[in-house]
Amino acid sequence: MPYSRTGPQRGRSFNLTEQLEELRRRQAVMPHRADHGMKLKREVHKLLRRLGEPIRYPSKAEARAKTPEA
Repeated sequence: MPYSRTGPQRGRSFNLTEQLEELRRRQAVMPHRADHGMKLKREVHKLLRRLGEPIRYPSKAEARAKTPEA
């Protein structure tokens, strides 16, 4: 834990502020990362369908669509 001239509390709050900023930066990136993964998955599915192959990464929505309703 960093210490400053004004005591340990001031150094700790500065460290927490830095951690909060880092967390906010990471949270801002995450949705873009998930979107990119979904785009890649759709492209792989499209190419596999074109080749007549089964899809490799079924999503929950696709699994529900294939399951017959009782």
